[in-house]
Amino acid sequence: MQTRIIAHLTVGTAFLFLALSFSFGFHNYAQAKAEVIAELDQALQETFAEEVHQWTSRDSIRAYNHLARLYGMPVVLQSSPKGFCERLHLVSASQEAGIEIHIYGAGAEGKLPINPERKTYLTSDTIVWLSLPPDAFPQGKEEGLQLSFQSYAAYTPLGLFALMDKQVPGGLLLAAFFLFVSSFYFFRKKDMPQGKEEIALGRASIALGNLQFSPEESNFYLAEGGRLKLTPLQSSLLTLFFQAPGHSLNRTDICHALWPGKENADETLNTLVRRLRVMLESHTNLKITTDRGKAYVLEVDASK
Repeated sequence: MQTRIIAHLTVGTAFLFLALSFSFGFHNYAQAKAEVIAELDQALQETFAEEVHQWTSRDSIRAYNHLARLYGMPVVLQSSPKGFCERLHLVSASQEAGIEIHIYGAGAEGKLPINPERKTYLTSDTIVWLSLPPDAFPQGKEEGLQLSFQSYAAYTPLGLFALMDKQVPGGLLLAAFFLFVSSFYFFRKKDMPQGKEEIALGRASIALGNLQFSPEESNFYLAEGGRLKLTPLQSSLLTLFFQAPGHSLNRTDICHALWPGKENADETLNTLVRRLRVMLESHTNLKITTDRGKAYVLEVDASK
């Protein structure tokens, strides 16, 4: 019974560790993703502060407006400034990263064109820098124009997994694996009937009902497996029963065997027999009966 409880507790603890491992893993994965996005945000802001004059000069704005009129839809320009790439530490040189300039002209309609590979990208927050009314230029040639900037970096789930802290989830996963392996040992131990194992090893035993006695070990084994746990006195009395002819014992013989030199052991014997009866009736198909008030007989309970 105790082994069965330990086995189930081991499995339950293993599942708990497995759940904690996945929980910490998802948390650390999300944290790694947030750290990359935060770095993209910071690199974009610092690069924008340094190079804004190049991206927003009058000539650049006129070029943006021309592109917006030409394509009749929002336009996306991509670049990978050296200063921006140098500010990235979580993104390796082999990964694609850069800054996108989104151009919305007055005549442009629709949404930004969607990059089919964008699902493998991480992007920063968008910086909206410029919104010009139609009369912003004296000649009136440059109509309303809006610019926004966003940084990006190519990142796959495997790349984020490489960045995340794997120490805690990995340790919990290893502990769960160890507990699962241990649980198999406990379940196998639970299913192994000890009494039958002794017989298989060729050791002599005495059987009565569903109880077997091993004189070599002075232990009692249940037929379905497991040792019957008895107190030393209960074990001594049951041993006398198994070894006696017809499994019958006289009260006087029991007292002389268990309490030699004690003048009156009747009350002690009565208590011992009563407790042994309860143990046998609870765990075996044996019972102790009284023969004419002078002897006790150990026999199989036909009602069980």
